[in-house]
Amino acid sequence: MRELLFGGLADAAQARSALDARYWQRAIEWVDVLDLIPAAQRNEWQDLIREQRTPAFEEESVQATLMDWLNSRERLFAQKVDGIF
Repeated sequence: MRELLFGGLADAAQARSALDARYWQRAIEWVDVLDLIPAAQRNEWQDLIREQRTPAFEEESVQATLMDWLNSRERLFAQKVDGIF
């Protein structure tokens, strides 16, 4: 019985992580700033999504992250250009 209970909790946590990663992917695609993000940061986010290690998909963290990217488009683009040279 104990193994069943803990297995259920692990399955629930894994399912939550998978959903968080899927919704982060959708939100990032919707905002369409991934192309502006420097390659290292973009790769880091793609790894987090693929490995289902994203932050929890909660209103506060999503708004903060996406608003930061949207408000920093010029800076992000400049970083990407600097990375070319």
